[in-house]
Amino acid sequence: MRFQIMLSGRSEIISLPLDYRSGFIHFFKKLAESSEMMDMFYARKSYKRFSFSVRLGSEMRIEGERLEAKLPAMVTFSTGDLSVFNSFLGSATKFWSWEEPLSIFTNTLFISGINVQRPFLVNKPFLKCKSYTHITLRDPENPILSLSTKDMEKFNFTLNSYMKEKFTAFTGRIPKGELSFEAGSGEFELVRHYNGFVGGYRGVFALSGPPDLLQFAYDYGLGHRTGQGFGLFSAEV
Repeated sequence: MRFQIMLSGRSEIISLPLDYRSGFIHFFKKLAESSEMMDMFYARKSYKRFSFSVRLGSEMRIEGERLEAKLPAMVTFSTGDLSVFNSFLGSATKFWSWEEPLSIFTNTLFISGINVQRPFLVNKPFLKCKSYTHITLRDPENPILSLSTKDMEKFNFTLNSYMKEKFTAFTGRIPKGELSFEAGSGEFELVRHYNGFVGGYRGVFALSGPPDLLQFAYDYGLGHRTGQGFGLFSAEV
């Protein structure tokens, strides 16, 4: 289940640091607080029951340590939990109707539109995918590092183990079968995040596995840091 939020501002141009995701994490904390779900998501470290991505708008350019983009910006929210979907959508709709100002770094933005997307249902064991943002995995041997897709065997083993563990934590069921990632026309990149760097794959890829696990990955995001603006992707069967 997904919806998109359109963000506009008093100025046509938004200016952000390269580590811009932290500002949008704060935005989702404000939505969670408004829906009285702050403790559920942010009181302690846990799997996030949603993922999101940010498309900053057209005519984006980078100058030094900052980037500028022409508004509107689009934020896509995704979850497989109906109560989470309704709570965040309700908060976003309230902010939209009230014209509530939202501070993201030095920018004052407003929700100028919301679009609820049609449900995407997975009923086959294969998906053609394209990342909205980077797919990132921590190296289990050194968690401060990110796994590269150059070692696909290790990448797939880590991804499969983590996604099945998360699936069981959310559903109480053990998924049957294995999840497999196949890189296509994409690349591994480093991006700024919380005053450091995170590595991840961005581009076209294929996913195969049991349909319920593929649906779970589509709804909740793929890999680590999905609640921090990573792991969301589009798909077609």
